[in-house]
Amino acid sequence: MAGFVVVDFGDDDPTVDNPVALIAPSKRGASCYRLASKPGHKSSLAVMLRVGNVATRSNQQTNSPFSKQSARRYREAMTDRPPRTTVHSGKLVYDGRPWLSVERHHITTPDGVDRQHHAVRLNPVAIVTAIDDQGRALLLQRHRWIVDTIGYESPGGIVDSGEEHESCARRELLEETGFTVERLALVAELEPMPGLVQTPHYIFLGYGPRQVAAPTDAEEAGQLVWVPLSRTAELLATGQLLGTGTAVGMLAAVADSAGGQELSGSALEQVVPAAETS
Repeated sequence: MAGFVVVDFGDDDPTVDNPVALIAPSKRGASCYRLASKPGHKSSLAVMLRVGNVATRSNQQTNSPFSKQSARRYREAMTDRPPRTTVHSGKLVYDGRPWLSVERHHITTPDGVDRQHHAVRLNPVAIVTAIDDQGRALLLQRHRWIVDTIGYESPGGIVDSGEEHESCARRELLEETGFTVERLALVAELEPMPGLVQTPHYIFLGYGPRQVAAPTDAEEAGQLVWVPLSRTAELLATGQLLGTGTAVGMLAAVADSAGGQELSGSALEQVVPAAETS
């Protein structure tokens, strides 16, 4: 499958059939996910990292799960690019900015079919999952009327014009919960629905949370809940984590807890040789 790379964070035991994941590399990096092969595994939910360089599958017993051979195979996999969709024309059909806009485009798909396709544009979003030293995440339990569901969400919201993503994450956390954090780490940049919607998501982990005020955003009011990271699999399986940003943030927090150190965009640069992307 051109443009995708299979990643395996395999155990040292070569007889164990570890699950793998497909990732889509880009200029800004890539995300990779891994689910444990059985309950009680050391990384029970597993790994989500935004990295500048990602290796392909490797079950070799090395000091790192990412070997030089894996990095070479990654570069080879990226030599074949997927075919592109051609956009011929487009027009705005609904202008709801700054919240959203809807466009209709004349395109030719990679298989040569001409068609009309809609695109929804939304502003960038910053989301923060604050975690404490007891292995818990600060979430909001609230009702989302569009999907008529009560569930858990990480604080977050739309990035204002000219606002930095990290500043937005801190502002939304304070407005919705009254909490601040000592430091933030960007763990993912992603598009949740790239086939129809453009809405860049910037996912942060927050460290050292402390309450400094009462929540001020009444519109986004919800019940503050400290959720154990050990419940992540359960909440995902039962649809109680609302939104991609919340799910990715919780997975990142689980990986962070299992690894015992903060995640960062350069987490693998020390073990994976630079791989060219364009």
